Amino acid sequence: MKNEEEQIRQGGGAKAIEAQHKKNRLTARERIAKLIDPKTPFFEVGLYAAHEMYEEWGGAPSAGTVTGLARICGRLFMLIANDATVKAGAFFPMTAKKVIRAQNIAIENRIPTIYLVDSAGVFLPLQEDVFPDTDDFGRVFRNNAVMSAQGIPQITAIMGMCVAGGAYLPVMCDHILMTEGSGLFLAGPALVQAAIGQKYSAEELGGAKMHAQISGTVDFREPDDETCLKRIRSLVDKMGAGDRSPFSHEKAREPLYSASEIYNIFSSDPAKQYDMREIIARIVDAGEFEEYRAEYGETLLCGYARIGGWAVGIVANQKKHIQTHARGTDQKMIEFGGVIYKITVICGGSFGPGHYPMCGKAYDPRFVFAWPTARYAVMSGDAAAGTLAEIKLKQLEREGKKVDEKVRKEMYEAVKATYEHQTDPRYAAARLWVDAIIDPAHTREALVWALEAAALNPEIREFKTGVLQT
Repeated sequence: MKNEEEQIRQGGGAKAIEAQHKKNRLTARERIAKLIDPKTPFFEVGLYAAHEMYEEWGGAPSAGTVTGLARICGRLFMLIANDATVKAGAFFPMTAKKVIRAQNIAIENRIPTIYLVDSAGVFLPLQEDVFPDTDDFGRVFRNNAVMSAQGIPQITAIMGMCVAGGAYLPVMCDHILMTEGSGLFLAGPALVQAAIGQKYSAEELGGAKMHAQISGTVDFREPDDETCLKRIRSLVDKMGAGDRSPFSHEKAREPLYSASEIYNIFSSDPAKQYDMREIIARIVDAGEFEEYRAEYGETLLCGYARIGGWAVGIVANQKKHIQTHARGTDQKMIEFGGVIYKITVICGGSFGPGHYPMCGKAYDPRFVFAWPTARYAVMSGDAAAGTLAEIKLKQLEREGKKVDEKVRKEMYEAVKATYEHQTDPRYAAARLWVDAIIDPAHTREALVWALEAAALNPEIREFKTGVLQT
C-alpha cells in the first residue's frame, strides 16, 4: 500500500505539477511542507478519499484536496489545501465531504484551521451531487460560521483561483491573505460578459490588488506563495496559546517493546489467535496497562494506561482463546464512553453488530483509524457470499432454470470477490468511513496525534442514561 499511497500523493501527475510550477505556484503538499514547523510530521487525514471513484472523469486522487494535522509555531492546526493539480482543484462530491470531515474534526476538538485555497469551484458535470444536501458544499460555509461563533481561529490564504460559491469561504474567516495573480470572485470574466455584456479582466474583477485597495476584502496582499506562507506563520506566532486541557498528562515514556514486533504478533487470519495484551504493550507508555477486572468477561480487555503521556482508558477485543464464555462481560467502562471522547482503531474484522459496541462511526468517535488488515462490513465476505449466492440460486430455480455445481461455484466466487472488495479498508477510506489507514507499527503515533487534538476541547457532557429495559 505504500507505493499506492505515494501514487495518490502525486495528485494529477508530473505534467500537472509542472504546469502548477510554471504559474510560479507551489503544489498543495509543497505549501504544507513550507508552512508547518521544520522537521515535524504532517498527519494526513483522508488520503484515500475518492479512491477508485470518478474513474469515468479520470479519477480524483485524494478527492483533489489535502487535509490533516500539523504544528505551526508549536501549536496544533488543521490544514485544508486544494490540490490544483487535480482538475484545477475542482470540488467533486467527495471533496466537499472531505473538507466537511476536516472541519468537523476541528469543531469537535476546537482546532484552529488554515485553508490554502486554489480551486476552480464545483466540478460542474457532477453539480447535483455537490451542491444541495446537508453534507454537501453549502455545509462548508455553515461550518465556517459555526467555527467563528465558537471562537475557533480560521485563516485563509488564496493562492490561485477562488471562484463562485467557493469565494464565500475566505470572507468568513478571521484573516484573509492573497497572492498576486490569484482571483477571488463569484463570477469570472466569461460569465460577467455573458450576463451583462461587459468585458473585464480577471484582475479587474477580483485580483489581489483590487481586493486589497478597493473592496477591502483582503487583509494581506503577498507577492508569491513563499511570502504568503511566511506571513501565515507570523500571524500564528502572535496568536494566543489557547485553553489548557484539563485531562491528565505527564511526560511521555517510550513503550517497553518495539512497535515493529506487532507484525509478528498480529494475524489477519480470523481463525488464528493472538493475545491483544501483547499489542497493547507495544503501544502504551512503558508497556504499563492496568487491566480492569482481568478475570471477568475475558473476551474483552478493559483497562487504564498512558499513550504519549495522556491518560486513557482502553477497550479491546481479545483474540486469544478463552475457555469461559462472554456472558457478564463488564460494561461499566463502555458506559462512560458515552461521556468522554473516543478514538477507534480497527485492527481486523469489524462486522455487523460487533462493530457498534466497539464505537463504530455511528457512535461519534473523534477519529477512526484502520490497519491495512481491517475488514469493515455487515458480515465477512465468505458469509455474505454464501447468503447472497443462495438467494440468487433460489431466484433462478423459481424461474425454472437449472443450476449445476459449476454455476453455483462461479456465482459464489463472483459475489465473494465483490463483497471482499467492499470490505477492504481502502473502500471505507475512499468514502471517509475511516479517517486514515495506518501502519500497525505507527498506531501509537496516530493515537498521540488524536489524543492531543481531542484534549483541546475539554467540554464533557453530563452523563445521562436512556430508558433502561429490564
